[in-house]
Amino acid sequence: MRKLGILADDIELINNFKQSSSFEEVIILNESNIKTEEIDIVLVSDRKYAISNLKNLAGLMNWQKCFYMVSGKNFSNLTRALVESDVITMIPPKLTIDQIVDFVYQRIHKNSISKNKLFTFFGADSKVGTTMIAQSTAELLAKVSNRVIYLPLDGTVGDDYCQFDNKFGLNDIKTKLQTKILSRNELEDICVESKAGYDVLPGIKSILSRRQFHPEDVAYLLKLIKKLYEVVIIDTGSDIELGTAIAGLNATPNRILVTSQQSVAYKRFRNLKNQILDLVGIESYLIVINKYVDNPSLEDSRKMESNFGGTLVTTVPFIEYGWQCEQEQKSLLSTKDDQFTESIESIVEVITSHLDIPFSKSVKRKKSFFSRLFIS
Repeated sequence: MRKLGILADDIELINNFKQSSSFEEVIILNESNIKTEEIDIVLVSDRKYAISNLKNLAGLMNWQKCFYMVSGKNFSNLTRALVESDVITMIPPKLTIDQIVDFVYQRIHKNSISKNKLFTFFGADSKVGTTMIAQSTAELLAKVSNRVIYLPLDGTVGDDYCQFDNKFGLNDIKTKLQTKILSRNELEDICVESKAGYDVLPGIKSILSRRQFHPEDVAYLLKLIKKLYEVVIIDTGSDIELGTAIAGLNATPNRILVTSQQSVAYKRFRNLKNQILDLVGIESYLIVINKYVDNPSLEDSRKMESNFGGTLVTTVPFIEYGWQCEQEQKSLLSTKDDQFTESIESIVEVITSHLDIPFSKSVKRKKSFFSRLFIS
């Protein structure tokens, strides 16, 4: 247990940390007692304390970690200075209070997966199979829970590999999200059951409206969805610059990066990481290598795990019939390929274990990468 000190004006934020079980004590700081209080973790707002003063003070104190909440006006100017510090970690702007609490928790417990029921799948590049993996995972999860929802936040409707009634979708509730008046009943009405067994909140139909959703509005939606479902599978695709995608990535520390062995996927991921992910504080993720081929001319899974910097969950073998499944709006699980099912079960095993949902594997297999994960 640790002692947390907060130098900020947001009473709701302070109360949320006080309710958290991660800290033995939470105290309110001011400009005078921040220098004298014996605290382990410090959370400071840029509206209360200048970064130059904080960096000088951090070098003198015995803090284990210092988090600095940066407002939008200071974000671009302070990013480099903050990243270069070993003691100070920047909390990017536009996060909700719940997301700030999760952000701090994740970095204090760096090797654990949060009990947060949201799991976000994002792609290193387009066409690496992010949607196929996400929808296949939701399909298997639906066999052990009747409260599973798939949420496409990649700017599409989300019906590539599953069939459902998409008469209504995100576009139809945009105004109510912006005004924060969406009711539980209205949300339940718009969520529909797919033929694969899981529920779906249909995504965005109009290409022109993809960029009209703000992260704050989608964060409000996700807060409501968490109250309705046991497991929420979010698909943000590879267009991380979309407001819907940023919201999906910020909503949970449980992120799963889907990639392939193509060199172009790694190249694009490095650009995403340098230009977007690092800036918004997204550091940790699990890895799924899709369309995997065991070939000496291609990088193997261990090398890729090292390059991408996350923890490998599984490799998903290259399976033919992908185009056929897309045409029939079915996942590759419909082919009943044992190797593909085995790989998706590895992902489901991670999710169900952390949510304490009973799950029995249907395919006998060798020891999986799951055993290498740190279990909270």
